[in-house]
Amino acid sequence: MICMIIGITGVVIGQQGLNIGGNLDTTMSAMPFFCIGFVLNQHTSILRPNKYDKYIILFILLFFFVAWLCSLCGSVNYKNNEYYMSIPLVYIGGVAGTLGVLYMAKLFNSLPLISYCGRYSIIILVTHQPMIGLYKIVCARLGIIGYLELFLSLALMMLSYLLIIPFMIKFFPHVCGLKNMINIER
Repeated sequence: MICMIIGITGVVIGQQGLNIGGNLDTTMSAMPFFCIGFVLNQHTSILRPNKYDKYIILFILLFFFVAWLCSLCGSVNYKNNEYYMSIPLVYIGGVAGTLGVLYMAKLFNSLPLISYCGRYSIIILVTHQPMIGLYKIVCARLGIIGYLELFLSLALMMLSYLLIIPFMIKFFPHVCGLKNMINIER
């Protein structure tokens, strides 16, 4: 409940056009997604084989349809913490889209690149903002705009992470949570 209150506060801050700085407002808005993911992982078996797997394609279509319906009611810009839709639709659309991707992964047994990036999502969280800026400059120089810019930037970022993640693991294991920053001996 606390995570939802923090998230709603972040969305309201964005709807009011305020900026806290350090992307704290965006972090607040995204917090419910992490909590929902934790709850789904700990308290459900949606990703494990179960009796409803025969309906998996229907679930995928349903979740993406719900996310699409929500997108018709306004827009969301997580980068700038801007929300032009009602608060429930922000979270319903986000959760539905995420569940659609998770069920696709289950259907295909795995999506290796997404699994790899998910395992090291902290690296992506730490590095994605500068990369978005870099790829916006690249696209602007090439005269690429709109959806083509979005898809090209996404493709370049995903390919970049095939190099960035191993680099960070090797040289900055503390950032990845693979090595303790403070060694506490008992």
